[in-house]
Amino acid sequence: MAEYLQLDWQTITFVIITILWWAEFRIFPSPGGEERKKSKSFRFILASILISILSTIILTIANVGTIPVNLIEGARIFGLAIYLFGIILRYWSSFLLGDYFTRAVEVDEDQELVSKGPYRFIRHPLYLGLLLLTTAIPVYLGNFIAFIITIILMSWSLRHRIKEEEDKLLNILGDKYQKWKKDKYRMIPFIY
Repeated sequence: MAEYLQLDWQTITFVIITILWWAEFRIFPSPGGEERKKSKSFRFILASILISILSTIILTIANVGTIPVNLIEGARIFGLAIYLFGIILRYWSSFLLGDYFTRAVEVDEDQELVSKGPYRFIRHPLYLGLLLLTTAIPVYLGNFIAFIITIILMSWSLRHRIKEEEDKLLNILGDKYQKWKKDKYRMIPFIY
């Protein structure tokens, strides 16, 4: 466990990205804060994140599912790359959404559909960013069991949220959304 507590460039970078992730709530506040508390899908996502992080910490401390020590350095660098890409994708996507960004599933009838940046290729880059952020933690700590747990939990909760959001977009925006989504992947280019 001592290899994770060294104050090297990797640990400092990991801490900075983690602070940026938490700062996202201040930098991009959700106008629907009260609605968010009632959202079942938001609670599922939050629970999935917390369970993923806790299971990663517990399994890593218990040395269960950890990769061989000679692979830790590569895993840490790869995990940091995923972590960094995840936070960049979330900030970029939130910025592009502007006033339409919310953590609750809210759609206005006159809402503009963003088609710039990552929205040119995928419909839900914010969720991809969140998936990358959460899966980067077990990769960084070199725990393959926690990685599998995280992939399962986050895929399940994000799939539920995406369905809820897309149903609402179709109900309110109709053909406008149907046409917009036609040439975009849901979350992962060329895969899903």
